[in-house]
Amino acid sequence: MSEEFLIKAGEGYLGILLNENRSKIIKLLKNEKLSISQIARSLGLPTASVVYHIHLLESAGIVESEYKETRPHRFLKVYYVNKEAIKKALETIEAFMHEIKRKYEEVEEE
Repeated sequence: MSEEFLIKAGEGYLGILLNENRSKIIKLLKNEKLSISQIARSLGLPTASVVYHIHLLESAGIVESEYKETRPHRFLKVYYVNKEAIKKALETIEAFMHEIKRKYEEVEEE
């Protein structure tokens, strides 16, 4: 992984995962698949806010979706956490922090 890519990826994942609402959504979706309205109700957030946060989490690959048949010919889009993507994000953040620490130590030595 190049240094430039690591820095961009690390900053991106940090920005996504440090948001309180997105953290709550991830925790909620770790063990069950829920729709936007179910997430909004559970967290007491406006639906538009949940849509925004889910979009960012999906863009990062952290949350995925599928259609669940609720009744014959009736489907509900539900979301869930991609546990491998979370693992990768945390590993990237760890490598990013290591790189930042290394750079900081180089500055101190000068």
